[in-house]
Amino acid sequence: MVIRLRARNAIGLAEKYEKDTKIRVTMSPHQMETPVASTFTPNSMTLSWEKLQGIKTGGTPITSYEVMRDEGSGYKRFVKTLLNDTIIENAINGKIYKFKVRGENVIGKGQYSEELTQRMPTKPAVPEFVTKNGTCGLILEWPTPDNGG
Repeated sequence: MVIRLRARNAIGLAEKYEKDTKIRVTMSPHQMETPVASTFTPNSMTLSWEKLQGIKTGGTPITSYEVMRDEGSGYKRFVKTLLNDTIIENAINGKIYKFKVRGENVIGKGQYSEELTQRMPTKPAVPEFVTKNGTCGLILEWPTPDNGG
């Protein structure tokens, strides 16, 4: 790209300045995709997201990802990391968690992702009713937990 500049004031016009140079446009990162919850254990889950790449980084490397968590009382920073996943420890079965994530580079912070709402799974209930199905076998029935199981 060629840059051409000329200054002007009441006295007159300055000589033309011309320079052939490369310009690199940088900005804060783009908005992230919604994170995904997976790999559930009895008291934890893994939260992951796609790393920003190419132009979505804002033209400069990502310095961190900020994960926010809401357990029902408003969003609070959960973790700041360079990785694209984190483990949510001590999660309570049946509890609803909300997450959002954003990228950061030397220019600034990007917009948060859309919110992920995730209920921590629970074990199914104990069977309450057993019937005999003729001579072919048994039918087991149990209630669905209030939280969907």
